[in-house]
Amino acid sequence: MKKSQSRPSEPHVLLVTPGFPEDERDSLCIPPVQLMLQELVSRQPTLHLSVLALHYPTERRRYRWHGLEVQAIGAANRRWPLRLFHLVRAWRAAATLGAGHVFTHVHAFWLTDAAATAWWIARGAGCPLSLTAMGQDVLSGNPYLRRLAQTAASIVTISDRGADAFEDFTGCRPDAVIPWGIDAPAADPPAWQDRPINLLGVGSLIELKQWSLLLETLKSLIAAGAPHRTLLVGDGPLRATLEAEARKHGLTDVLTFTGTLPRPEVLRLMEQAQVLVHPARFEGQGYVFGEALSRGMSIVSGPVGAARPSERWRVVEPQDFVAACRDLFNEPPSTLPQIDHPLDDTVDAYAQLWGLL
Repeated sequence: MKKSQSRPSEPHVLLVTPGFPEDERDSLCIPPVQLMLQELVSRQPTLHLSVLALHYPTERRRYRWHGLEVQAIGAANRRWPLRLFHLVRAWRAAATLGAGHVFTHVHAFWLTDAAATAWWIARGAGCPLSLTAMGQDVLSGNPYLRRLAQTAASIVTISDRGADAFEDFTGCRPDAVIPWGIDAPAADPPAWQDRPINLLGVGSLIELKQWSLLLETLKSLIAAGAPHRTLLVGDGPLRATLEAEARKHGLTDVLTFTGTLPRPEVLRLMEQAQVLVHPARFEGQGYVFGEALSRGMSIVSGPVGAARPSERWRVVEPQDFVAACRDLFNEPPSTLPQIDHPLDDTVDAYAQLWGLL
């Protein structure tokens, strides 16, 4: 990893991100970043850390979030060239955030216009820059990727697979792999036999997630007489199509579409479910994997993100999803919390990257 400058007496870190929670009740906007920042602030309550949110919240305003100063630009994903106006506004807003307390480090999440904005701000401040690739931004379709890889920024990915994808396209190896850490449950979750939900899907209802494979898996499990009560949590442009597909295959009595739910409710459902079925064809890390394992679930997924075969995790191709689910139902594994990436490790890694340790 590229070295940060020596720690000044009063460090001031600026985070640049496409979106940030609109208030302290917003549990759905980048939960892993929320958890990491809350833990960091609890450790260092006097830390001067500011946030520049480009697109969400969609209205321009300044507010406090768990003690952090947040400036929302309100670009709201407007098209170019209008977006340029808002990015100029972001650069100017950064100057007010840094007034009287110079930035000692600038960090951006996503290798997109957030990273480009952070690059300009760090250049003007003469301070180190680091960037986290959060998912599909490591793929060749990202127009920012090659240019950002050639800067002096420290590049972070959130899984080894993400690091490999970044290197395949840019020819450069990221400086660090820092997975997002998970918070442990307050108590041990229920045993396998006390979980009334057999299958659970969680995620946006978009083409990348391939939820039709979940419906096909469910249909085959029913035909084989295997447990099959299923919930699909999330919303998106394909919801109507998937609901129509469920009706066509006679799944409406065993499959519930819940829509979007607050994160605490999703975690509660995970403690009531046995197997997370996640058929996505790509994940940066797949934070939902860590959430599911921490709440005692087993997983059936493809080889994406942080997927790693184990007694509780079947990493298989789509045609083997049914067999993998049946194996887990036939020989239920432990439902004790499993934390592959502790939150403390993530906090320590970012604190070191930003020169806070």
